Amino acid sequence: MIILKKILRKIIQRYRFRKTGTSVNRTTIVSENVIIGRQAKILDYCRILAEDEILLGDYFFSNSFCLLSGNIQIGSRVMLGPRVTVWGREHETDKRFPMMSQDKVSKKIVIGDDVWIGAHAVILKGVSIGNGAVVAAGAVVTKDVPEYAFVAGVPAVVIKYRE
Repeated sequence: MIILKKILRKIIQRYRFRKTGTSVNRTTIVSENVIIGRQAKILDYCRILAEDEILLGDYFFSNSFCLLSGNIQIGSRVMLGPRVTVWGREHETDKRFPMMSQDKVSKKIVIGDDVWIGAHAVILKGVSIGNGAVVAAGAVVTKDVPEYAFVAGVPAVVIKYRE
């Protein structure tokens, strides 16, 4: 019975996506508290796992093998390259306790409108990425990114601004 309920929930979820013109590949996993805007497209083998809630704006695009986990808000017309990770939590590191026993620390990630995040980039907890920003492939974003900035590196730093 439980398996039947899960299958039914997935069918209803996929119907809601189609109703808004959103395309989610069958190999992609989307948890229940994910809200996806109109005309979004999510390719193969992505995992979108909401801790509290994930909001994906209109015309959102995710290439294959992306992972989004935590409390995340993404604006409209945002593009994710392949294998992008948006990770909204981590473990504490108190040396008095074994790592496996540590509590999780979560912070919301906010990504503005018209943002491009390149392949293999990693966005970590508590970060805000401004409208129109570009994150280079392989960058690890640990701090806020201003509007229209290009960031690259590990950790990511501003290298220039869009004109």
